[in-house]
Amino acid sequence: MSKISTILNILNQISPFDKQENWDNSGLLVGSKEDEYDKIILALEADSITIDSLEPKSLLITHHPLIFKSIKNFNPTHYPANLISKLIQKQCSHIAMHTNFDSTHLNEAFAKRIGFDVTNDFQGIRLAKLEIPTTANKLARKIKQNMPSSTIKVADANREITQIGIVCGSGLSLLDNIKNKEGLCFISGDLKYHEAIAAISMGISVIDVGHYDSECHFAEVLQRILQKMGYKAIIAQSNNPFYYL
Repeated sequence: MSKISTILNILNQISPFDKQENWDNSGLLVGSKEDEYDKIILALEADSITIDSLEPKSLLITHHPLIFKSIKNFNPTHYPANLISKLIQKQCSHIAMHTNFDSTHLNEAFAKRIGFDVTNDFQGIRLAKLEIPTTANKLARKIKQNMPSSTIKVADANREITQIGIVCGSGLSLLDNIKNKEGLCFISGDLKYHEAIAAISMGISVIDVGHYDSECHFAEVLQRILQKMGYKAIIAQSNNPFYYL
């Protein structure tokens, strides 16, 4: 058995928890640093299927935090208390690596997945100038070639694209971090209707690849890093909760 405190320190070296956004809740969410674990399980979500499949004394490391908002009461028939109860009963711990991991690893991995080698991080955004100007439609078609199973949504401002900003998840809230938005196409997931309207009004095109599809490779990325450091981690299957007709 290994202590939670040891792996927590390793994860903090990989992606410092103090890099998370101030609204985020990454870190050790269920369990104590003094607890011990038998296995490390990696998943995008701490959902019911994943938690039901856990063996006792497992450590579940996910991208999205199970506990996100303040819990004012603990009713085990309501979310997330129902899932927290299962973790406690199984003596399982839960660590989330959310916006800190976006900044250090996942945004770059997402950029490569959609066909762009963008390594520079600018306030949580992978930002790059394009050598050859293009259009939002051509960008979206390039992304579709690399992610053929994804549902791509485009809000086209009908402006020449000279730079791209890439953030996985629901990342349009970081748009204001970019001072010069001229010729910008912002690529993310989970973009809302009115966000698209606002972006177009500013001459900014946006491409939405879907929240799940922009982050579903989290477990694979973290597994490779942990393996290089001598840690064995098992990937739990994560599925998109939506299907499309």
